[in-house]
Amino acid sequence: QAPEERRVRHILIAAPEGADAETEAEAKARAEDIYERLQKGEKFEELAKALSEDPGSKEQGGDLGWISPGIMAKAFEEAAYALQKGEISKLVRTPFGFHVLQVVDIKSGGEGGFEAMRDRVEAAYRRQQAEQLLFDKAEKLADLTYENPDSLEVAAEELGLKVQQSDWFDRNGGTGPLASPKVVGAAFSEDVLQEGHNSELIELDEDRVLVLRVVEHEAEQIPPFEQVKEKVTQALKREKASELARKEGEALVAAVNSGDASLEKLAQEKGWKYIEPAFLGRQATQVPAAVVKKAFELPRPDAGKASVAGTDLGAGDYAVLVVQAVKDGDPASLDEAARKREMEQLASRKGNAQFNLMGRFLREKADVEITQEK
Repeated sequence: QAPEERRVRHILIAAPEGADAETEAEAKARAEDIYERLQKGEKFEELAKALSEDPGSKEQGGDLGWISPGIMAKAFEEAAYALQKGEISKLVRTPFGFHVLQVVDIKSGGEGGFEAMRDRVEAAYRRQQAEQLLFDKAEKLADLTYENPDSLEVAAEELGLKVQQSDWFDRNGGTGPLASPKVVGAAFSEDVLQEGHNSELIELDEDRVLVLRVVEHEAEQIPPFEQVKEKVTQALKREKASELARKEGEALVAAVNSGDASLEKLAQEKGWKYIEPAFLGRQATQVPAAVVKKAFELPRPDAGKASVAGTDLGAGDYAVLVVQAVKDGDPASLDEAARKREMEQLASRKGNAQFNLMGRFLREKADVEITQEK
């Protein structure tokens, strides 16, 4: 008999078993608020990404994948198997905290379970065997390369592996495994680069490991000019273009501020691209992000006089912007759920700012003494 499986997502507000009464009450209140927001129609995935304290499922909108009996905490499992597809549970208390969960889909069990699950069982078995083989070989590789620090050949011969040699690469890394910061860090470490030893075992991902040693090394040097002439030429051209664009842009800012001409007219004369005035929010994408950032840094325009500034866009481009008016946000335009969400985000930002300020204050005022024992 194959067990019934359920695909579940959840939102966790953490409150470990044994937490004090205040922590327990606060966590429960937050979880109840989330439940109420879900009942009012807010999207489960969005709330999970914003508020869940389960790092393993938060970014997936709370999705835990398929579960079967015996995997989850008892209270969680009982709640999951009591729900209908699409139904949202009330609060569930487990040793991890308070959960609100939803059953996304149900996969019925049935007779002939092994036949129905043969492929999955076989794949799981093969994966388990492969993981064990990798673990055993990786452990042996680490031991052999440590016991023979001046060569990779002994380990390669005993494990039936092939020693591969990379192309040249610098501290910026290369391609493939050489792009890994772990590999670059090991290759340029004192023990490997200066002492000539094998590196420690480096885990690239779940199913790839390596040990490296440096066979040839060139000290840092200034390359011949002919070798970098083209790159230098292009860099100088970009620098000159940026400087020219900045000077012309600053002249436009001065001209608009003096009232000699409108930005539209000056842009036409210079052959610059002109964008029609429009109200933009902080998340606007119609113009480059640097323009939006600069616009929100400018002071409010005085009566009859706009705020004007320029900003470098990189790659030789420069933008001149004019803030003609400011439209304040209207909290009344938000529904209750959205207003509450904005307040929570604002409180979080303020809390982080206060925390950072306190940390800076303590560092400035503290007397720190470091002692070393040899």
